[in-house]
Amino acid sequence: VSEWEKELSACKKRLKSYPILITREKNMSGGEEYSYLAQVNYPHKEELLFREVRQLMWLGYERDVPRTLVVLSEEAKGRYPHATALKAALRSYCVTRSMITEDLEPLLKPQLMLIRDVISEAFDVSFVKDSKKSKNKRRI
Repeated sequence: VSEWEKELSACKKRLKSYPILITREKNMSGGEEYSYLAQVNYPHKEELLFREVRQLMWLGYERDVPRTLVVLSEEAKGRYPHATALKAALRSYCVTRSMITEDLEPLLKPQLMLIRDVISEAFDVSFVKDSKKSKNKRRI
């Protein structure tokens, strides 16, 4: 139990950052190429903790659950609906974006720029304009 408390309290610092994190992952094809992946900034352990504490409370073990875990679970409960909605939206976006070929991209450029604008406005970030010199453009 104390291990969970330590790990989840360490995650709190990360939760004060942006709700969506861009992570860099190595491509499956091998080599030195990387791809970027958008993920929701909501640790899986928090989701698991929220569900487990809720289940223990429902079974009548309120007194056996440490108060710190109950407080962490209540905080996770408040973020859970937003995190699941963001996960679903990101999953849909990533699947749709992966189906857009380079040939179709110029046709969909206005819609893609609108999505970029919404993201930059929502999270108060700005995207660097695509440069023609760069071979490895980061697609968002």
